[in-house]
Amino acid sequence: MRSKESLRNKTLRSFAVPCLMIALIAAGACAPRGIPPAPDTAPAPRTERPAPAEQQEKEREAESPATEPAPRLLASLELTREARSLIEAGRADQAIRMLERAMALDPSNGRNYYYLSEAWLLKGDTTQAGHFNELAFIHLRTDDTWRPRVLDQQDRIKRHTD
Repeated sequence: MRSKESLRNKTLRSFAVPCLMIALIAAGACAPRGIPPAPDTAPAPRTERPAPAEQQEKEREAESPATEPAPRLLASLELTREARSLIEAGRADQAIRMLERAMALDPSNGRNYYYLSEAWLLKGDTTQAGHFNELAFIHLRTDDTWRPRVLDQQDRIKRHTD
C-alpha cells in the first residue's frame, strides 16, 4: 500500500511541476511591464557587446521599435551561427543536431533549413538535403538575398543526385 501511495505522490509531483511552470510563464506574460522612469530620469546606458552581423539583421527583422527580440529567437540564431561553423569545419552530424535544436526554437527561420540542407549535402544524403532545401525555399522565397542561395543549393543537390 505504501509503495502505491509513494508512486501516486511521485506521479503527482512529476505532473505538478510542469503545470506550475506553465502557470508561472503564463502569469509572467500577463504581468505589467513595470513603472516607466520619471521624465527627468535618463535611461541607463546599454553595455551590451555588439552582436554578429547575421544576428543583428535577424533582430531588426523580428523586432518592432517598442519590443525586444524573444530569447528563443536569439538562442536559435546563436545555434544557427554555431552550426554554420561546424558545417564549414566538415562536422555535419554535430551541425545537424544543433540546427534541429535551432529549428525547434524558431521554426520560421528559413536559414535553419538552408543550413540543414547544407549539412545533409555534406553527408551525401541528397534526399534529406532536398527536403530541407524545399523548406528553406518556402521560408526564404521572398528574401532577395537568400532566394538565389537556396536556388543555387537546389542545383547542387540535383547535380549530386544525377
